[in-house]
Amino acid sequence: MKRKKLFLATIVMLIGSMSCMLMGSTQNTTPAGDKKVNVETAYRAAKKAFYDAPQDKTTEAKYIAATKALWASQDARVAEMKKTRENASAEQKAHWEAEKKLNAALKAWREDVNSQEKQKAAIEAQKAAFAAQRAAAPIFVLGDKIIEDMSKIDFSKMGKGSYLCGEEAVKKYGDKARNGAIILKYKTVAPATKVMPGAEGGHRPPQQGMTSPTDRTSQMLKAVGATVAEEKKAREIFAKYNPQIWALRKDNNALLRGKDGRYDVNKVLENNVAIEKKRAEMYGELSKIFSAEQLNKLYRSEMEMARNMVQGRPMQMGSNPQHNKPNAKPTR
Repeated sequence: MKRKKLFLATIVMLIGSMSCMLMGSTQNTTPAGDKKVNVETAYRAAKKAFYDAPQDKTTEAKYIAATKALWASQDARVAEMKKTRENASAEQKAHWEAEKKLNAALKAWREDVNSQEKQKAAIEAQKAAFAAQRAAAPIFVLGDKIIEDMSKIDFSKMGKGSYLCGEEAVKKYGDKARNGAIILKYKTVAPATKVMPGAEGGHRPPQQGMTSPTDRTSQMLKAVGATVAEEKKAREIFAKYNPQIWALRKDNNALLRGKDGRYDVNKVLENNVAIEKKRAEMYGELSKIFSAEQLNKLYRSEMEMARNMVQGRPMQMGSNPQHNKPNAKPTR
């Protein structure tokens, strides 16, 4: 149970940290984000209209204007990301540098997978990345108090939360929050739900939302606007790699449940590296089906799916699939 709590804490910590690094925002959603959605929606609509009537000067003009607006929005996003990185803490910059070195080490190992030297270098780079990740972690706040011992927090009782980044976090919680602050709140007790009569005269519980892997995959593919043909090919790729990834995660879970909390750390790390390698191969094949924009949305949708599973709530990605920002509370 203790290890489960620490695992949940790590997931939530990474979500908040990535939110600060990727969005540079102090809120769960931003007007800028909504504007970007509108710009992309307008672009897709203008492009479709132009596709349907390529000789129409009005649709052509609208397509040109929508394209320029999309590019301007993308340039603004790049500028925002650059500013966020410039204002990042030393620990966050060290974390990014460690991740770059890790990616280089993993690439070298993948190119010569039987090399013990490159394998060792990759494992050491992964350990260094873990250490840098911990150093760049945001603080946790509950009841306006900074939580020092995360093992005492029962994340199953946590409800809707939020996060602060940069100067806003430091202003409110001091220098300890220079890497951001994840603000936790307890769940509110929901009113009892009336049980509906079943078809056979018995009773059935209320629907809790999508929980099956098939439904989650469908929602992810819907979020990226996959065609029927694209969805079929993507499902074949998922069916090829996901069982391998799940087997490695299952092995890690078994290792982490070792006697008296003892387990082979190197084996766990090797499994983690193997998982990322499989995911890289999977996304490499998916890149042959989807555009870079679609692939980005698919990855973000997958991240949100993991968040929702940890938080124990159904997926809700339809409103803003390209960002998939945390809706309730704030991993690599």
